[in-house]
Amino acid sequence: MLKFRVTAPGKPAAVIEVPAQAAFGELQRIIQEKTGIPPGRQDIRAGFPPTLLSAKPEDPLSSLPLISGVTLAVKEGAAPSTASEAKASSEAKAASGISGSSGRITAIRRIIDDDNSCLFNAVGYVLDNRNRNAQEVLRQVVASVILSDPVTYNAAFLGGKTAEEYAEYIQKPLSWGGGIELAILSDYFEAEIAAVAVETATMQVFGQGKGWQKRAYVIYTGIHYDAVAFNTPDGPESKDITVFPPDYQDVAAAVLQLAKQLQAKGEYTNVNKFTLRCENCGKGLVGQKEAVAHFKETGHSNFAEYR
Repeated sequence: MLKFRVTAPGKPAAVIEVPAQAAFGELQRIIQEKTGIPPGRQDIRAGFPPTLLSAKPEDPLSSLPLISGVTLAVKEGAAPSTASEAKASSEAKAASGISGSSGRITAIRRIIDDDNSCLFNAVGYVLDNRNRNAQEVLRQVVASVILSDPVTYNAAFLGGKTAEEYAEYIQKPLSWGGGIELAILSDYFEAEIAAVAVETATMQVFGQGKGWQKRAYVIYTGIHYDAVAFNTPDGPESKDITVFPPDYQDVAAAVLQLAKQLQAKGEYTNVNKFTLRCENCGKGLVGQKEAVAHFKETGHSNFAEYR
């Protein structure tokens, strides 16, 4: 069964259930029972921003951009809808299923391989159609941007490296990415990227204030990035929703709640206290500062955590 919350002017909100295999006409009939609005006069919208649903009565609900738990805003008096009106942007479709959620749609951590390219692949997952192998292309994007503006990306900005040195470094498959890369990739995808730290359950938004009309979320454990998607708990990744309007606060709150749940389980690393081993020379290191110092001294960048 599919469950929807229905709102209509002058009517109390109602929760309805419709068989998953039902046709659009059955949904219209049930809405008429709750609102009194006849099918031919129903203007049904879902998602954020509200997007008009348009279908023939015999069309299956599975053909529409609907997820169980979404709110359906219904009003009377609209002209019959057209197929062209029903076309929604991917961002609007992504927002549907969160507003008015019955709790069946939730924030989910999608695990990204721990291979030193997790930042790039997490961003690829949420902004490049669930691409878990985006590292090579996105590393090249970062290098290209840095090389194109050595004034902005100077040695002081890049932790002592010149633009040329950093561009060479970041294209190596074992080099970690961080805030510099997230800021550049935010501009590249024209989207805000919100990185949520598990240890503190706080959010840093890259690209905020630049007018981007979409936002995606990644989870940061202190040394690793994973992707965040919205879906039913057992939903397939093909149904993941990863892009939202930036001001959609329910989504941000749900991601922060996910971070708090991971925090309670201790699924984070304190970067000032964690122990690393340099895989290049075997030296033991404690904390991010020692790792950075070792990298500057030796050029070694292949670290692994150990306990």
